[in-house]
Amino acid sequence: MKLAKSISKCLSLRKPQEQALIHFAAVANNLAEAKLLCKGAAIEEQVKIVQEYQKSAGLHSISSFEHNFCSMTFDMATGVGKTRLMGAFIAYLYKRFNFKNFLIVAPGTTVYEKLVADFTPGYTNKKYVFRGLDTLGWPEHKMITGDNYNSVTASAVVGADLFDDAIPITINIFNIGKLTEKQSAKENHLDKSNAAASMPRIRRVSEFLGDSYFNILSQKDDLVIIMDESHHYRANAKAGFNAINDLKPVLGIELTATPEGAKNILFSYRLPEAMRDRYVKIPAVAYRGNLNLSNFTPDELEHLKLKEADLIHSNKKIALTDYEFNHGLKQGIKPFIFVISRDIAHAKRLEEYTQSDDYCNGKYKGKVLRIDSSSSEDDIKKLLFLENPWSPYEIVIHCNKLGEGWDVTNLYTIVPLRAANELHLIMQSIGRGLRLPYGKRVGEKDIDQVIVISHDNFNKVIEQASKEMGDFEKVDLGGGSDNGQTGDSGNGMPRKKAITMTPKTESFVTREPLLASTPKDVTPENVAGKIILRMDEDANNGKKPNLNNPEYIQETKTDFATQNIREEVTEEAVEIVKQVTIDIPRITLKPVNHVTSDLASFTVDGSEIKKLRPVDNKLLIKTVLSKNATAYISKLKDDGDAFSEQDFMCQLMSEIAAIDEIDYEGNATIIKEVAEQVKDILKQCDNPKNLVINYFKRICEMVKAQLLAHRTVGNLEYENLVEPGYVKLRLISGTINENENLRDFRDDQFVKSQIKTMAFTGFKKCLYDIQKFDSDPERVLMVEMEDDETLLKWFRAEQTTFSIPYGADGSCYTPDIIMETVNEKIMCEVKAADKMTDEVVLQKAVAGRKWCELASKEDNKPWKYVLISEEEIKNRPSLDVNGLLTLGQ
Repeated sequence: MKLAKSISKCLSLRKPQEQALIHFAAVANNLAEAKLLCKGAAIEEQVKIVQEYQKSAGLHSISSFEHNFCSMTFDMATGVGKTRLMGAFIAYLYKRFNFKNFLIVAPGTTVYEKLVADFTPGYTNKKYVFRGLDTLGWPEHKMITGDNYNSVTASAVVGADLFDDAIPITINIFNIGKLTEKQSAKENHLDKSNAAASMPRIRRVSEFLGDSYFNILSQKDDLVIIMDESHHYRANAKAGFNAINDLKPVLGIELTATPEGAKNILFSYRLPEAMRDRYVKIPAVAYRGNLNLSNFTPDELEHLKLKEADLIHSNKKIALTDYEFNHGLKQGIKPFIFVISRDIAHAKRLEEYTQSDDYCNGKYKGKVLRIDSSSSEDDIKKLLFLENPWSPYEIVIHCNKLGEGWDVTNLYTIVPLRAANELHLIMQSIGRGLRLPYGKRVGEKDIDQVIVISHDNFNKVIEQASKEMGDFEKVDLGGGSDNGQTGDSGNGMPRKKAITMTPKTESFVTREPLLASTPKDVTPENVAGKIILRMDEDANNGKKPNLNNPEYIQETKTDFATQNIREEVTEEAVEIVKQVTIDIPRITLKPVNHVTSDLASFTVDGSEIKKLRPVDNKLLIKTVLSKNATAYISKLKDDGDAFSEQDFMCQLMSEIAAIDEIDYEGNATIIKEVAEQVKDILKQCDNPKNLVINYFKRICEMVKAQLLAHRTVGNLEYENLVEPGYVKLRLISGTINENENLRDFRDDQFVKSQIKTMAFTGFKKCLYDIQKFDSDPERVLMVEMEDDETLLKWFRAEQTTFSIPYGADGSCYTPDIIMETVNEKIMCEVKAADKMTDEVVLQKAVAGRKWCELASKEDNKPWKYVLISEEEIKNRPSLDVNGLLTLGQ
């Protein structure tokens, strides 16, 4: 598996993608060892090889390939990355078995064009599927498509002739229609009696090739077919299915997120798992409490939903803009609203309404894209560019036209305006909005969440969603309204507005030159601005700007003297700058060791397991097939009522071995002890076999929680790089509720749970004019600190100021509050009491303390790290700097 692991690392595959590749590689190797990885191999023997591997790996067993060749399905959730996985499969087959000919089949035009784009090499192509394989000596490849195969020298796609062996890999990408479509004799300039007139063009003999391109493909001894969204051509009655069979490939790889009924699933990773592992957005359904639908006409209800969509959409736009500004990103993610219409006539009415002055005062004029069966190919192609920042469209209206394979990351608001029996289209549309724009969840709900608005269909959507995707979040848009207005009543969603938090340094900075007829005309404030600019420039050039360093101050004086600025003015300016900045060393921490995770022996708490109750035996088979895809569970179906202790032990330990946070090899003895205890607890229960079949995953979660509670993380060491010691305080973008005004930070008359939607001012020692707080205890802490005379200045940190790696995976940590006192500098983290022993919080604390230790060697004052709970702040009637340092140790 070394090659599979190397490919996974080079391509930065996610965990489920890597698992799929490893399972595929193992099966391919087993087939090759049995001399069955070739054309014409005995299908029955191939099926046995796959089944034996699945049994050993704890996977559900296939029953047949469903084709007349070896074909295996990968059931991969929407948004996990099927196209990248295709590249991994191709890389493995080429590197391991020297397979050189691949055909990728797409179900429609949109998917086809996306695949062509993703497989086209180029430095600027961020989605290029082989990006990262250079270290493995990845060669250039030929690409032949459904648009150029019939005019090949296969020219120009990669610049090589079809038969040029200098480029070893040929990747063919075809819409399934190209393998099946038939054109009229007139279109093909053929006599009606000519048999070729009834053939798809790809099956007709080409004068240039001397054969049909279809035959050329079918004669390749190493042809591998990759079927994207394979459920579209599964049924053997379909022309696409038969055409794929006629190509007689060595191997078939099928990828789909909807494999219902498939008998050849090698590996599954479903949407509930992707949601659990945070690979997709959080789906949510919006509602209004006590909304009386009878008070609305159909048109009024539609207009209400669309106005609510504007509210959500506007908030999403602000949140995305803020996130990119504060993290120094320039992707320009622009969200859009997705409206599901009933029919073409309805779609046209919606298009007219959403671009009229009656809808949001006409702000969406020229920003609405309607897609239905009457749309032109040019309009459909506009969907491919919907993610580009320059795309003008903010509303897409569709009518049963968009389906699988249309991949976008900027869909955030969905408005279903179809009848209740069209729930499957609502689910399908939600699936289109699950992909993450930054490749991961960022911890901000407005960016991590996609919302569907469904008042009249709310309960049915929730019910259907729970079946297909797991639990949905619910978003309260406020109390019911009978006038179609989107008010802010109840606990609803208010409209947001942007604010800018400005550092005090900005008030001094000007880009204009210092022009003075006499030295007296230049003020210390003028010079302070120039010192700040000079420090920024020096830091960028690798110097170490430090106003506590006499040499640096003298160099500054000398430089400004050449500009006719008196020394005493520069000295006053230096003092001004000191008051509005905190000298912060630039220190890069890099974990150098693998983090160990040591388990301590403990007695398993079996109380929750003992509460489980057996399920009616009639439900067992359904449960086995739908929920528990493991070798152990599969065995139990035909194994009578006996509880197989050995099988249970093996399977439980296998599940524990897959827990990333636990070092299985280093703790194998304790893990076995734990598994033994769980087995013994189950033996005390009524019908343990039934409990395991129905609750195996829940039992595993119970065990995992107890294991994590009894482990310690160690061996977390860092290497470091210390750079110049001035970090510029930058503008910070934020949001507050539209009806909010700035609050005095000493005023505590507000709903504390809503503090994240507010912003505060009135500080004397803060280096910013405005600040937001994550919790009220943070605000209370700074009220107390400002009253302490030893506190000189403070601010809430943001990622461009601090980005401290922690743990073994390089995740970055930004502390909450930075303070400077007369005697020290403090990095302060405020956490809820129940989070004080959380592993991630403790890893951040390790990294923060290490940073402070290094910074203390570079700075004129020592740095101290403080981790304090909200409860400790609440329980202290007054708190000063010394008290903070004492509590935070």
